[in-house]
Amino acid sequence: MLRPLIAIDLNSNVRSRSIARFVSRILRVFGIADVIFIMDDDSIVEFNNTHVFSISDPESVTSLTENLKKLSEKKDVLDLQSVITLKRELGRSLLIVVSDRKIKREHELIFKYNGKRVQKVV
Repeated sequence: MLRPLIAIDLNSNVRSRSIARFVSRILRVFGIADVIFIMDDDSIVEFNNTHVFSISDPESVTSLTENLKKLSEKKDVLDLQSVITLKRELGRSLLIVVSDRKIKREHELIFKYNGKRVQKVV
């Protein structure tokens, strides 16, 4: 079973309503997904020694995103090196980044949801 990993950029301008609709569609298509929250200092938010959280419903994801947005300083380009490393450790093939900002090009298959549509990062 394909289990997507969704990385939410805490400094993006993607609205909570768009994130909720996107998460709802992902759950409808895949049935299951995990989420991580990324900050601009190339780190992943950690709670109780875990970085990856299973998604139960779109509302809990958007609520947590809104509460965590205050933690990170914003930079111009989003660096995903720690996210790529975690993706490899988890053995995931599908990474979707929720952000409206430019993503530093990586040699990985990455999709980006900008609040309106999903597109491949090139």
